[in-house]
Amino acid sequence: MYLKKISEEIVRRYESGNPTAGSELDRREVQLLVIQEINRRLKLEHAQVHLQLGESVPPHAAIATYDITFSDLLTTTERRKTCTQLEKPFPGSYWTTPSGQYWTDDAGNYWVITGHQCNILVTQDPTNSKVYEIAFSGMTAPEGITFEDIVEFLTETKDGYFELVGVLGTPLTAFSFSGIANLAATSDGFTFDYNIDDALIGQYDDLISVVQQTAIEIPGKDTVTDSIEIINLRKCIYENLPTYSNKSKATLPTQPINLPRGMGVWKLFSASDPFVSFIPVSSGEMFLYSGRISGAMDELNVYEYHDNKTLIVNKSVTDIPSDMKIQLLVVDPEQLGEYDLLPIPADMEFEVIASVLTILQPQRQSDETNDNNQNIR
Repeated sequence: MYLKKISEEIVRRYESGNPTAGSELDRREVQLLVIQEINRRLKLEHAQVHLQLGESVPPHAAIATYDITFSDLLTTTERRKTCTQLEKPFPGSYWTTPSGQYWTDDAGNYWVITGHQCNILVTQDPTNSKVYEIAFSGMTAPEGITFEDIVEFLTETKDGYFELVGVLGTPLTAFSFSGIANLAATSDGFTFDYNIDDALIGQYDDLISVVQQTAIEIPGKDTVTDSIEIINLRKCIYENLPTYSNKSKATLPTQPINLPRGMGVWKLFSASDPFVSFIPVSSGEMFLYSGRISGAMDELNVYEYHDNKTLIVNKSVTDIPSDMKIQLLVVDPEQLGEYDLLPIPADMEFEVIASVLTILQPQRQSDETNDNNQNIR
């Protein structure tokens, strides 16, 4: 029987005849009750009959196919350092390739023969012994880069530092941005004020360990000039970035029939390769696997039915096909059309009609006149 037909039959019995335009009962409400009753009876039939016979799936349950999208499984956020440096080094002598390009390693560091000479002038503030004026001078900017560009590159932030790349044997190596003020470009370098207390107070230990050597060994006398070799400037910023596990999650498009061992989720697969499907494991089993078993499990495509609406797979989003499909054992009111056959046997149709009428009957308003008339039953 169709959903539309069984719903109309219930309305006719409820109205004791063909429904009129002013009927108090909406057919869509009846259809929803029909689907709910079908779900209830399928689960009851499964628990009382088929489960006792060893059947894992109700034979009358419909298998519906949906698109499903996975997202990263966020575990926490952590503070991480990201370092960048000028795209081109300061003038100097470097190892080059036959084409004239500088040799660099995987981290972007240059193979240096002789670095660029740079003067650093350190002047202590006469009114505050913790503040110094740091002046870089006698510099030649990298090709295509101005000192204004360098100042812009060293944009002030309260959580990070910049350092002189390639500087060896000098205490002036790293400066915390929290201690820098009045950063400005000059004709042959740049200057800034540096407050040692501001550079260290309230900072994280890993940042302090980088800049503390610089802060401690800044000379205490009024004016000190030093000449060093510099290759590049590196800026390191600390950010609170999300950390994702190597697993992914997805929200089910609709809730399947609640069956033992998560059998309501029938199949998870890629549309381009439907015969290679993901393997279900019981809730909590992903956590239990460890050691060599965990390594073997990583070679498989595994999913866990986490709760009524969430799946977790043991692959990251980048490792999951983009055309994933899922099949659910479900009687879904959004997928079941009015002219679709109901996934129940014929002998269950009468039971559904009687159950829905039982639910609806108490909702009818009583007729006080007829109820009090002894001649009307």
